[in-house]
Amino acid sequence: MTEFTEAVYNQLKNYVYRLIDPRDGSTFYVGRGRANRVFEHVRESLQPVDHERENERLETIRKIKGLGLKPIYVIHRHGMSEREAKLAEAVLIDAYPGLTNIVAGEGSNDYGPANAEELALRYGTPEIQFDQGLKIMIIKTTWSKVEARERRDGIAKHDSVYEAVRSKWRVSKSEADQADYVLAIIDGICRGVYVPQEWKEVPMPKGKPPRWEFDGRKADQSTWDRYMGKRIPGRMRKKGMANPVLYEGY
Repeated sequence: MTEFTEAVYNQLKNYVYRLIDPRDGSTFYVGRGRANRVFEHVRESLQPVDHERENERLETIRKIKGLGLKPIYVIHRHGMSEREAKLAEAVLIDAYPGLTNIVAGEGSNDYGPANAEELALRYGTPEIQFDQGLKIMIIKTTWSKVEARERRDGIAKHDSVYEAVRSKWRVSKSEADQADYVLAIIDGICRGVYVPQEWKEVPMPKGKPPRWEFDGRKADQSTWDRYMGKRIPGRMRKKGMANPVLYEGY
C-alpha cells in the first residue's frame, strides 16, 4: 500500500503514526500528519542522495527497501485535532527511545518522562529571580544531549552541559550579542550559567536558516550560585512554548 484514498484520509483527519522496521519489529520513527503524510517518507527515500541533508530515517528506509521489504505503517491514533495530534506525537516519541526523529515532540523537554524525585525538584525548588538591568538568554537543552557529549568527547558533566548548551541555535545575532549570561536549562532547572564571549555562525547546508554558537566561560561563583539549581518561572514553562531559546530583560 502506498497511499490512502481521499475518502479514507478525510475520515482520518489528523493522525499520529509509527514506522516499523520489518527486520526486527522495532519502531524507528514517530510522526503526525494528514492525508498521505505517513507514506511520504518512502517517496523521499527514492530521491537522489544528498549527503548534506541525509538523515538516519531515510537511511533506515533505504536499507529496508534494499532487502526487498518495506516499512510497516501503523496509524497509532486518528480523528484528532492538530493540537491533540501534537500531544499524542510527543507522548509516543517519549515512549520509544532510540528513534530516528531529529526533533523531539512538542513539550518533550518540559513535560516528558521524569521520575518522582525529579518532578519534586522541578516544581518544589524556588523560582529564579532575575536581576534588573541584565540581559539573559535562557536556552533549554536535555540530559540526553549532555550524556551524548560525555560519551562522544569523554568530558566531565559540567563541561558537557556547557557543550550541549552552546551550539547550534537559531537566534538573533544582535540579541545574542547583548546577552550578559546564558542559562542552561534542563527539565526546567538551571544546570549551568555562562558568560558568552563570542557568537559565531555555524556552517549549515545550503538553504538552511543560519544557526549560531557561542564561546564563553563559567560565570563567577556568586552569579553561578544565584541561578544554579533554581527553576525558571512558570510563565516560561507554559505548554506550547516550543522555542528552546527565551530572552529575559530585553
